[in-house]
Amino acid sequence: MVDYKRLGERIAQTRKSQKLSQEKLAELADITATNLSHIERGKIKTSIETLVAIANALNVTSNDLLCDSLNHSTQELKNQIAACLDGCTMQELHLIADVAAAVKKRMRE
Repeated sequence: MVDYKRLGERIAQTRKSQKLSQEKLAELADITATNLSHIERGKIKTSIETLVAIANALNVTSNDLLCDSLNHSTQELKNQIAACLDGCTMQELHLIADVAAAVKKRMRE
């Protein structure tokens, strides 16, 4: 099942990280800005054609945008975690590693 709310959030997040306005992304994807706004807010179900057009306009894969709905999207999650670690001090990295290990252990109990 596709989580259209998370899909929209991920599109918006990717668009903003590339410093694109909704109008510019809509133009690149050949859709209306209103349609893109509805997609980003999870108000409508987008077609595969529109999803591919948006992914191409953002220069990402559809898997990157759909990772919250895929069962096998561990690489995207690992990339997100790695991005969070960028710029951390050694002390911060040690703390994050300890917290992650504790959470993993607790979840598996």
